[in-house]
Amino acid sequence: MNRPKIKTYILALFISLLLFCEASATELTIRDDRTLFDPNNGIVWQIDATGFIPWIEAVHHCNEMKLGDKTNWRMPLKEELTSLNNWLAQQTNNNLPSTLRQRGNFWSLSLNGDAGQASWIVNFHSGKIEKKPLNAGDVKVRCVAEVQEAEYLVLLHRWSNAWAKQDPATYLSYYGKNFVPKNRLSRDEWEKLRTSRLLSPNYIQIELSDIEVIAAKNGKTEVMFAQSYRTNRYHDRVVKVLTFEIEQGAMVITDERVVANFK
Repeated sequence: MNRPKIKTYILALFISLLLFCEASATELTIRDDRTLFDPNNGIVWQIDATGFIPWIEAVHHCNEMKLGDKTNWRMPLKEELTSLNNWLAQQTNNNLPSTLRQRGNFWSLSLNGDAGQASWIVNFHSGKIEKKPLNAGDVKVRCVAEVQEAEYLVLLHRWSNAWAKQDPATYLSYYGKNFVPKNRLSRDEWEKLRTSRLLSPNYIQIELSDIEVIAAKNGKTEVMFAQSYRTNRYHDRVVKVLTFEIEQGAMVITDERVVANFK
């Protein structure tokens, strides 16, 4: 068996624990390759689960799987399974694949600490989380894979949340010291303008979708996404690119530009 990629699993757990407690802003989407994209958690789900399978065989199955454009498949964490089960419970769309609506117990990568002899499972109906011995014969597996954008989703989620909550201090904190405002504005002028625009409307709604890393070079990463913006008096939809860099150990925005406008 391939040894788990520890950095990948730590990143998955970090993102899951953070976003599991925050409201999801974007719907999950079914892809043509029979995968389900979850932009809120930065993962892609296998739609077609296995039959009953012991835990160690489930690990092998996921680690060796090739599906769609992904080869980094793994077992899901229990938090990821719970998030998917909660989403499915809210769906009234009868056009969802029947295999995606399968009920029953599903393995997680999360061992429960009993000397490695049991793992946490999630029941896709009741939502119950319980431990099962690794050789249990009534558990299936549905594999997941991280998308390239995963490490930026937490920052994008919090940046857009601060904007929607009309919290200028938090919103502006996501912009690095090397960020240069457009239209020849000074940093102080830009911050005053952004603060005014955050506080003026009665409400702000922000939705991000189609998040994609388009370039990564020399310590800079460009992330492109569709942004829907709505207030009580204005709305638009644009395609935006943010550039991320590390400053003093923190990931920050150092450039922001609109590349298409569908207003």
